[in-house]
Amino acid sequence: MVHELGEGAVAWTVGETLVVGNFDAASMSARTDRRDIGPDHRLSLVARTERGTIVVTEKPCVRDAETRPCIHGHLFPPTGDGPTEATTLTLPGPVTSRRRARTAAGVYLAHAHRDTHIQVNTFEPSGDGSLRGSTHRLGTEVSPTLSPVEVLGMAAHLDRWAVFWRFGAEEASSSEVVLSLPSGEHPAPLLRHALSLDTVLWRGGSIRVVAGFEFARPALFRVATNGRLRWLPRAIAHRGALPSPNEHRYNARLHPTAEGAMLEVSSAAGDPLTRVGPLGSRETLRRGLIDVSRAPGGFVVATMRPSTGGWSLAVDRVLCPDDGEIEPPLEAAPPTP
Repeated sequence: MVHELGEGAVAWTVGETLVVGNFDAASMSARTDRRDIGPDHRLSLVARTERGTIVVTEKPCVRDAETRPCIHGHLFPPTGDGPTEATTLTLPGPVTSRRRARTAAGVYLAHAHRDTHIQVNTFEPSGDGSLRGSTHRLGTEVSPTLSPVEVLGMAAHLDRWAVFWRFGAEEASSSEVVLSLPSGEHPAPLLRHALSLDTVLWRGGSIRVVAGFEFARPALFRVATNGRLRWLPRAIAHRGALPSPNEHRYNARLHPTAEGAMLEVSSAAGDPLTRVGPLGSRETLRRGLIDVSRAPGGFVVATMRPSTGGWSLAVDRVLCPDDGEIEPPLEAAPPTP
């Protein structure tokens, strides 16, 4: 059993069956749907959109008598009815780095591959109930065989996406960071020495980036969609407050400890804030039966539990109030079969 969690939804593969759970963080309710998709699918992404839940899986497929890496989009509409056939997109080769983004309009995946260009793959539900897939190649003026290419960060807003990527090694004088959008590509030279992009958010006409560096504190950049800075970078003090809209943007992950699965919460700059738990056993975490997702005001912890005739989904809520204190989880509603 393998799982992937998105905002408001969780998906599991159980043998040849894809199980999707949708939960409401406000009412603490959940429901599940099932669909047979065949063996050997690996989960990549799950997200709730305005027209249903999208699950992306990875499984090789045959194209022109050749086995190629492929990703498959599965749509689960709110009505419970939907296309049983997946929408499939072919990748040019094995993935070397990736980033993902979700909006209410669809899901967006940026993949880097050895000796070929970065590719952005999108899955968006259409008005007729189908799932539309599309592919966009980035950096077509850069020869990927001459320089390493890496996806650094990705953000999406409505039905638009933005990708930061690097060609050349970070320490090389010839390296460059590029911002790619559907409308064009622009250099982002002040991010050239960033080791990582810890947070990438698209707000209005600019993209907020928290970048990490080897010998300096993380800094906040506000980048326009033409690649230019909207303001000078701001170094972030240890446990310091972040300018809007980042100040309430917590990050969290479940970590195995001797006591069980602990929720570790950090700021957008990567500074640890607190730990909550245990929220489950180490075995539950090891088997992929529990994970955490962002929700309004905090996080939702989803757990798949054995029940009569199969599995049920239970949710717990962890709140992150404005003062930065983390409250204990609330008691979850009874699981829905």
